[in-house]
Amino acid sequence: MINELYMLFGEIFENVQYIEWNIALIVSKSHNIEANNLFEQMQNMTMGQIVGYAKNVEFFDNKDIEELEYILDRRNYLAHQFFKQNDIVKHSNNEKFLDNKIRELRNILTRFQNYNSVLSNFYRKNFRNQNSF
Repeated sequence: MINELYMLFGEIFENVQYIEWNIALIVSKSHNIEANNLFEQMQNMTMGQIVGYAKNVEFFDNKDIEELEYILDRRNYLAHQFFKQNDIVKHSNNEKFLDNKIRELRNILTRFQNYNSVLSNFYRKNFRNQNSF
């Protein structure tokens, strides 16, 4: 069970990186710059700074910004608090506890995946057929 928890944790952070990349693609199109260059700049930015970029792009409405802020909040919780608050090692043999945490992580992962799909679909629909930079 604990291995599933760690696997979900990795999948969540993988999806956060996809979300960051999709934001870079969309923002780059709005600023008419190459996505790879923007993504390179974003490597040194926090997720909060990346969400800040999104706030300045007309393609992201208030609902999108709220979702990005939720993702930022959950990402920060996982990165900075999850293991400290839950003491996973102490509870490693408590199946009920681990099952609850796995369910929490699955819910977070599903929401992240769903929003990443929204971003990917938006990019494909609006920019895929444009000339590359």
